[in-house]
Amino acid sequence: MPARTPKCEAHSRPRCSLTATLDDSHGSALSHKKRHEEALRLLRRSLDARIELWGPDHPSVADSYTNLGVAYLAQGKYAQAHSYQQQALALYRKHFGQDSWRVGDALYNLGEVATHEEHYPEAARYYQQSLQIYEPLVGRATSTSSKTSWCWPKPW
Repeated sequence: MPARTPKCEAHSRPRCSLTATLDDSHGSALSHKKRHEEALRLLRRSLDARIELWGPDHPSVADSYTNLGVAYLAQGKYAQAHSYQQQALALYRKHFGQDSWRVGDALYNLGEVATHEEHYPEAARYYQQSLQIYEPLVGRATSTSSKTSWCWPKPW
């Protein structure tokens, strides 16, 4: 007997990685447009689909955590943003190793959360850790490492 494909409750169609990716992308775009409730609905649906498809320990689940963290940061919900970014960081470290650009991105995102919370020493630590990962990968003069350097808060 063939395995059954899980159905998406909202659409009565099979859940697949493409649907989860589209929900994730659409949710991120809506978040940038400040359509927060719609964005969160799609981002949560993507997370649920990815967990159902691959389990909670899959790298794509980390991508969903990242996008949920960014969406919560945009709303000023820093505790939720921090939690999702921490979960993403843990999965990225587990699957890609400490020196992966994905770990660098997660650390950078945690720096953004800490900056918005005005936890500047913590933000600086996250930014510095991300910079230590980016520079060997892409060089000092790239936009990513330059972005990390110029966005550090300077109150200390």
